Amino acid sequence: MNDHTVNNWAMGLAVFSFGFLSIGSVLFGATVITAVLRGIGGGILFGTLIWLMGSMIVKEDHSIDAIALKRKTCRIWNQLLPKLNQRNN
Repeated sequence: MNDHTVNNWAMGLAVFSFGFLSIGSVLFGATVITAVLRGIGGGILFGTLIWLMGSMIVKEDHSIDAIALKRKTCRIWNQLLPKLNQRNN
């Protein structure tokens, strides 16, 4: 997944939310202006929510080098810890 995909999902959800909330509000008796404002608010809210979550997922670091470095560091630390405990006792 890349930034372009995240932007497409966010825009799609924003447009869907706008339409769903606007039409639903009119069907349930709200005025057109109120329905449009509610749709804009929902589109901004849900589109931004998906965009932020997608951006965080895309930027999360799961590279092989980072994982290997963490494992190597843990292995070295686990080897040094008993030696340090022996020196302190």
